[in-house]
Amino acid sequence: RAGLEFTVPVEKMTLFLRCGLFKENPLFPAGTGDSKVIKLIGYSLGLGLDVSSAVAFDFAFMKQKANWWEEGYFDPAAPVLTRYSNNMVRLSLIFRFGPPKKN
Repeated sequence: RAGLEFTVPVEKMTLFLRCGLFKENPLFPAGTGDSKVIKLIGYSLGLGLDVSSAVAFDFAFMKQKANWWEEGYFDPAAPVLTRYSNNMVRLSLIFRFGPPKKN
């Protein structure tokens, strides 16, 4: 995994820009009971805005995909390529409680 975050002051607010790349190898249990290693790859992007010491907004996007070979459904000797793709979007409105941050 690798990522970057940039902080940009904008008047009395703070803007956060984030991006990242990842490649993971989670284990996947096959129908036969053994485990396969799948290469899950993707990227993420994010944008955050601290409006005040008590309120912040955050937007995040992540795309991930993987391809792997499995036994065929009708003919186990003929492997089938399985494709996985996922997109996630998160929008957050954050309220903080407690004493204000010191600048």
